[in-house]
Amino acid sequence: MLTPDETGNRADLREITAHELSEAWTAAFPPGAFARRRPFPWSKGMPLADAVPPNLEAWAAMVLPWWAEPRDESFLKGYVPVSVDVRVDMLGGEILPLRVISEFRGVLEGYRYFSMPAPEPFTVERWFRDFHIVDGGGFRLPQDVAAILHRHTGEADATFVQAAGPGFAVGPTVSFELFGWAVERRAFFELREDVVPVSFGIIEIFPQGGQWYLVYDDDYPLLNLGGSRELLTELEETLGDRMFRRSLDDPLYL
Repeated sequence: MLTPDETGNRADLREITAHELSEAWTAAFPPGAFARRRPFPWSKGMPLADAVPPNLEAWAAMVLPWWAEPRDESFLKGYVPVSVDVRVDMLGGEILPLRVISEFRGVLEGYRYFSMPAPEPFTVERWFRDFHIVDGGGFRLPQDVAAILHRHTGEADATFVQAAGPGFAVGPTVSFELFGWAVERRAFFELREDVVPVSFGIIEIFPQGGQWYLVYDDDYPLLNLGGSRELLTELEETLGDRMFRRSLDDPLYL
């Protein structure tokens, strides 16, 4: 992936200042849309409403490819490890060897693979309690999701990206560095590998007209997306158990 200082010579990707990004937000969303927005770093458990524009009609989370093993070891009997690796468990933060690492696309795939009973109703909290979950290695926008977003982006000719990541530590405080880019619409939806110049940290993306808003944190294999009811219904019909609905009161992170 490109690093922030490697994007200067691309015609379809332009690094922008915090002021330019703020102006893009102001133009895309109604006044006061970010009145509740908290500064970085965001805390675990804070509601989605404290990070995103609340004027969008509906919210959901899309599941990215994820790797896991059950927390209940009784479900591991009879399985030959696919591989053994050392990963950071996303819920507890502990470093542990995962003896069975299997890639899943939807939530229910993991339950079926290990012959585990699927929770009813499903919640993100239960999912993370049932599995040691690691993500699939950074931000990427699935092709089928990109195709649907493209149809719901109106006449916008640019997409804006903000990335935030830990900078340097000052005593007990860790600073956050912010970067912003404007991406030409055609390049963004072609999904070139480097369409978003970074793949880790907190990434936020929205089109020029503010038709949708996407938030990703590399600690979780999830893309939070807000948009119109029509957009989320079309995504739901396409993605099945790779998507579940969310509300602004739900925690952004666990």
